[in-house]
Amino acid sequence: SSSSSSSSSSGGGGGGGGSGIAATIASRCRSLEVVEIRSCPEFVTDELVRAITKASSEKLVDLCLAGSSQVNDGVFLSLYRCANLSAINLSFCRKLSDRVAAALVRSCGASLRRVDLSGCLRITDEAIALLASLPLTHLSVSSCHLLTDAAAHSIARACHDLVSIDFSWCPLLSDEGVVALATLCTSLTHVDFCGCRLLTDDSLHVLATLCHDLADVNVGFSSVTDNGISELAQCCLWLERVVLLSCTRITLVSARALSRVVRLRYLDIRGCTNVASCETRFLFPTLKVVSDFSPD
Repeated sequence: SSSSSSSSSSGGGGGGGGSGIAATIASRCRSLEVVEIRSCPEFVTDELVRAITKASSEKLVDLCLAGSSQVNDGVFLSLYRCANLSAINLSFCRKLSDRVAAALVRSCGASLRRVDLSGCLRITDEAIALLASLPLTHLSVSSCHLLTDAAAHSIARACHDLVSIDFSWCPLLSDEGVVALATLCTSLTHVDFCGCRLLTDDSLHVLATLCHDLADVNVGFSSVTDNGISELAQCCLWLERVVLLSCTRITLVSARALSRVVRLRYLDIRGCTNVASCETRFLFPTLKVVSDFSPD
């Protein structure tokens, strides 16, 4: 059976505790396949990361170090030992810069398919251009506020097997970037553009026209209107989850269009001031609808 390790407890101590864990892993944990350590910044040091990669080497397939604010870019060069690593979550590792992308590509470029750099505020378009050389299927760069449409173009040109993209709260992303993604990454099933205020119906038009497998769409806090939502509802019959949080330009027209999507299971219309909650409850009697008037 496969071996895995998952930890989310912080424990006591500081750098010394991390050193002790590193030593234990190096001597005893030789077959780890999954390592998940979240929000333990005092324990996750460069030394610990090196110990994990050295001990597990080719066994490791999934590494999550979310919230590890002490780790540095260079330590991920040690991933060269992990030839089968397919997923890495480095979200909210605040010290990381574009150099981490170079380290990931150099170390495990042949196998890495899922990358999460959400909240890594120093990441720029240059890092995404490097990551685009990976065989990515899932990419999350939520809240990487320096990213522009150039990042989306880099992914669109190279990552044609992409099924999930999260550019939420990247305020510089516009229709240009989304259109590029939708045009060249037509296998997308999950897209999150929440907080991208520059997005309009132009993005939804291309998504609806070319990405018919979409199941999960989040365009909260954008500038979309009934026209875009209606087109999405008409063309994307696999939709299961739609988030329209604070899309103040949509009305009951959007709700009516979405009511005809038979697979829809979840709709978030909080902050949609032109959509009456009582009407949506009538349109979606069996659907989970989250609105400003939803019961707790």
